[in-house]
Amino acid sequence: MIVTRNDKTGKAVRVQGDTSHPVTKGYLCNKINHYIDLVYNENGWARASVDAERRNYLKNGWRTKSGKIEIWSEKLKKQGQDPLPTRTPEVEGQEDFQQKKKYPIQVLSTATHYFIGDSFQSGDRHNAMMSRPTVELNPKDANSRNISDGDLCRLFNDRGETFAYAVIVDGLISSVCGTQKQYKGSSTPGGVNANALNSEELTDFGMSPTFYSCLVQIEKASEEMLKKTLLPEWGGKEGYIKKWGEINSEHAHDMSDDEITKQAAIKNPGIFE
Repeated sequence: MIVTRNDKTGKAVRVQGDTSHPVTKGYLCNKINHYIDLVYNENGWARASVDAERRNYLKNGWRTKSGKIEIWSEKLKKQGQDPLPTRTPEVEGQEDFQQKKKYPIQVLSTATHYFIGDSFQSGDRHNAMMSRPTVELNPKDANSRNISDGDLCRLFNDRGETFAYAVIVDGLISSVCGTQKQYKGSSTPGGVNANALNSEELTDFGMSPTFYSCLVQIEKASEEMLKKTLLPEWGGKEGYIKKWGEINSEHAHDMSDDEITKQAAIKNPGIFE
């Protein structure tokens, strides 16, 4: 990719493919092709190519046998499906009232903004931006479980468990939580990521994963789990003191090592025992 920049403003003014590249031959995907509009548009959006000839369905027809929008689908009927549009309540979702008696929170394990699967997880910069595995909770769900912002939480169901740090979000609807699907188990408290919660069931259409159809219960992590998680994360007592000094460099000489560890023990009782 070749980017032309305005020397005065430092902003990119043109993005084009590199025709000498042995693989892409100058081709750019649609997202990168609209990079300038996407990044510098005041509204934060980029215009889609709505005028493309392939999208002119009124002229070209739809990709069905009749070329029309089919309310009744013979193709679905032959597959043993209802040929008319229907609504099927999600299994292990908001309307699975039997399951929700035991596991009332639906997990949306979405992608992070900083990793692509396992990629970039070894980079210090990306790890620093992501910081740690989190679980976003509605205030009502958090308060009913005595969970505060930053608390280590246990997410569990009959299939397994994982741990993440609470982030309380006012705009999130109740009985839904959000966590990340990409974290490696080795980077997750307890050693297992959110995949431990998922079913191996496949969707009725497309035979795809059903990782959003997942119900769990959430609770604040036990003191024993905190010890197991935090001490290795800190690098023991000495590691905690060192990290505290790095974060609070301006006040590093105001407190003794004993005072620093006592402060940590107040928030996490028994952590150094």
